[in-house]
Amino acid sequence: MALAEHFFYSKRNENFLFFHIGRGIHCSYFYKGDIFSKENFLIGEVGHTVVNLDGQYCECGKRGCLQTYTSEAWLLKYSQSIYRNSTSTFLHQLIDTEEEISMETLLTAYDLGDPAILKLFDNALNYIALTLNNLNMILDSSKIFLHGKIFDNENIFTALTRLLNVDPQLLIFPQQEEIIKKPYQRINGAIGASALCIYKKLGNYDFVV
Repeated sequence: MALAEHFFYSKRNENFLFFHIGRGIHCSYFYKGDIFSKENFLIGEVGHTVVNLDGQYCECGKRGCLQTYTSEAWLLKYSQSIYRNSTSTFLHQLIDTEEEISMETLLTAYDLGDPAILKLFDNALNYIALTLNNLNMILDSSKIFLHGKIFDNENIFTALTRLLNVDPQLLIFPQQEEIIKKPYQRINGAIGASALCIYKKLGNYDFVV
C-alpha cells in the first residue's frame, strides 16, 4: 500500500511513512523515491518493537511488543476478556456472545463512552504515539499516512493527533510531520498489489496519475 501511495497519489521523491494497523502492524518508509531496505524483510515490522519490557508475551517470543497493545487481534482478545469479566461493559448491549465482538463493535463502544474500552484504546493510542514520535526522531519524513479501521474513527484520530502534537519542553524536535488519515477500504490491498506489480515490472519508475 505504501507503493500505491508513492505511485498513484504522492509527489515525486516525497519522503513518507505508511503506518498500517490490522491484525498485525507494519510501517513502510519511502525515502528519496524508493522504498527503504528491500533486502531485509524484517524492516518495517514495527509491531514487534518493544514498548513495555514488562508487558505481555508476544507471538514472536518477546515481551511488550507494540502489537500486543494496538493490533486488532490483541484489542479483540482484550475486549473478549472484558466481556467475560465485566457486567457493566456496554459490549453486552451490543452483542450476544464474545465471539461476535468485532472492531466495529469496539469502536461503537468507544464512542458510547464504555470506561473499559476507553481505557483499552487510550493505552493503545499512547503506545502508537510513542512509536510515531520515536520514528520521527530517526527517519527523515515529511508525512505519516495512517491506515486501518482504528484510524477511521474520528474521536480516536483526534485523540491520537492530540498526543502527537504535545509541545516538547526540553528538546528541540525535528519538524513535525503531517499526519494524514488514509481511509480504510478493502480494495486498498488490491491497489497495493497492483502497485507492487508495476514496481516489479518497471523497476523504480516514478510517476503520478
